[in-house]
Amino acid sequence: MIKVKRLSDKIDYNIPYKVCIDGRVVMELANGEMRDYETPEGEHTIKIESDDFVSEELKFTNYEGQIIEFECKPEHSESNFSKVARKFLLGKLGISLVKKNDFYL
Repeated sequence: MIKVKRLSDKIDYNIPYKVCIDGRVVMELANGEMRDYETPEGEHTIKIESDDFVSEELKFTNYEGQIIEFECKPEHSESNFSKVARKFLLGKLGISLVKKNDFYL
């Protein structure tokens, strides 16, 4: 199982983040929301998308009884100029996604 938490932030607070597992959108996260998703055992990828930005795709392996926690948040500042400049310089990357913990029950 994975847990994905979107850290509360005033940036993009009204734009849902889509959680993509193995290339499929499996859920959306509102600002400050945390949700669980059952993944089968094995290797997977996770990526976060919004209307304007995406995170890097991370690979993870899920084992029976394991819970993996991820956190995501915007990496850009609040101004529209900053969003445009970031998009121009770095492409669509603009969401931070990190693996925080993994533990077994």
